[in-house]
Amino acid sequence: MLLSASQDIKTLHLLDNCYPKRSFSMHMFSQIIGHKSLIRGLEQAVATGRVAHAYLFSGQHGVGKKTTALALSASLLCDFNRSGDACGKCTSCRQLVNGNHPDLHIISPDGASIKIEQIRDLQQKARYKSYQNKHQIFIIDQAEGMTREAANCFLKILEEPPEQTVFILISAEPELLLPTVISRCQPMSFKDLGLEEISSLLIQLSGVNQEKAGLAAQMARGSIGRALSYFNDDQQYKLRELVIRLSQSTRRSAISLLLQEVEELLGKKVNIFEMLEMLSLWYRDLLIWKSSHNEKLVFNRDKLDVIDTEAEHYTLEKLVNALEMSEMTKYKLMRNANRRAALDVLLLSLTRLGRGEH
Repeated sequence: MLLSASQDIKTLHLLDNCYPKRSFSMHMFSQIIGHKSLIRGLEQAVATGRVAHAYLFSGQHGVGKKTTALALSASLLCDFNRSGDACGKCTSCRQLVNGNHPDLHIISPDGASIKIEQIRDLQQKARYKSYQNKHQIFIIDQAEGMTREAANCFLKILEEPPEQTVFILISAEPELLLPTVISRCQPMSFKDLGLEEISSLLIQLSGVNQEKAGLAAQMARGSIGRALSYFNDDQQYKLRELVIRLSQSTRRSAISLLLQEVEELLGKKVNIFEMLEMLSLWYRDLLIWKSSHNEKLVFNRDKLDVIDTEAEHYTLEKLVNALEMSEMTKYKLMRNANRRAALDVLLLSLTRLGRGEH
């Protein structure tokens, strides 16, 4: 959908799982955690007037892409920007806080995709000059979700971009974008955040102790958004318990139970990709523990007693095979394989592996 001005910031807060709801200062360059060289480059581009007409912000979910897109928007629209960062106090900055800046537009998937009608609407709005004689900014969230028709329509806009218009594409899977779209954007790759960066931010935002913050940072796999989800609700913990049960059930050949688990998974709004990622990490931990007993390399350190018990039932070769099966299932689902069939095949294959049939 192409969001109205009053919806822009509020909706991006909900979409942006990098930070919880906080003051606007979180959307200033100076307040962004990590990505220092990337942020310096953007600040310099704003300060010197050398902002690209289109950017592609890529990286996994929850590393700060959307937050940085808002910070760039704020700096370009700020009334008193002198150093490349927004002031956070002027009329434009207050409009951004309130979600009613007329020159900021956010496009996100309408259902499963970004449709050509949305891009045509963007094209129409981009023809008009900025309301405040500065920039018009269009943030396209989950840009890989553009249909081919929408992507080709957007490509035409990029080929002849309107003056004083900036497009910011955000994508966790940039490889799914048209190569011709990618080639017309300045790439900005957001790396995973470090354990210390995530841990310190968790302590600052959630007030948890060092031990809990360290564990969540380890489990977050470079994403502050994922780390915060461990504290904002218990779904991540429940999902991990489910993954451990599935792994144990495959080893015990509880096929009827496994198929029942699949039915329940598909009936719930479970993030299958997140579940498979956790399953891969679980088998990785078993493999690491089996081969080295190096606690520092284990993600699920609070489950070492379970890991120690489970690892005893596998050879290194079987654990490598189990990890490969989980990764292959993710690959199939990314290419639109049937979810039920893919999960059935995975769990039955893992069961045969547990029986020693591989």
